[in-house]
Amino acid sequence: MGRQWVFFKMNTTYLIQRLKKPHQTKGNEDFKKLINSFSFGGGLKDGGMPDKTMKLINKIWRFDYMGSAEFEWGAVSESLSNIFQYCKKKEVSIGIIKLKKDIHFICQTGEEKEVIKVIKELYKKDYKYFLKESCHLKKSIEEKSDIQGWLELDNDFMFFIDKEMFDKTLSLFKIKGDKNEKNNFIDNGIGISSNNWLCQRVSRMSNNRMR
Repeated sequence: MGRQWVFFKMNTTYLIQRLKKPHQTKGNEDFKKLINSFSFGGGLKDGGMPDKTMKLINKIWRFDYMGSAEFEWGAVSESLSNIFQYCKKKEVSIGIIKLKKDIHFICQTGEEKEVIKVIKELYKKDYKYFLKESCHLKKSIEEKSDIQGWLELDNDFMFFIDKEMFDKTLSLFKIKGDKNEKNNFIDNGIGISSNNWLCQRVSRMSNNRMR
């Protein structure tokens, strides 16, 4: 039996939460909590995330204030929970997109091709891409910016231009990031390649995204 490549059609990308590098506060957790408390406006405290979760996240990234209610009432927390669930089931893929800077991504197995397509479109079109709020991907790559990562809320994937943030996120979700890991994808502008990858998953119903 030969290699089976199974990909899935994703939901339209509309909501992307921007992630900034954490403040260097020399372990001052109270200050980190104060800074992140403004990230979700008048919505749920910490976007609905438990204090224990926020304590871990504060060491890796801080949430940029998005300015829209869609981000403030649990969507961010729900998306991170969905990522944790597919990581726990070992249905996770990681990869690199080779652009002006390397973009490291985490997604659910079977969605790699679509994820790469979306990220490349975001880089090419930036403000013209139909998002609720701009993700500033192109600006973050080509100019100096605190925005170094992104959480896509419609399909539950993440991508980073900061390797340290990416590696710490792999640890957060207990993902093995070794170069020989079977679900590593590399897109070099020509196509998708993977290291000894065999995808054998049961297709999901389009309305069943673990939500």
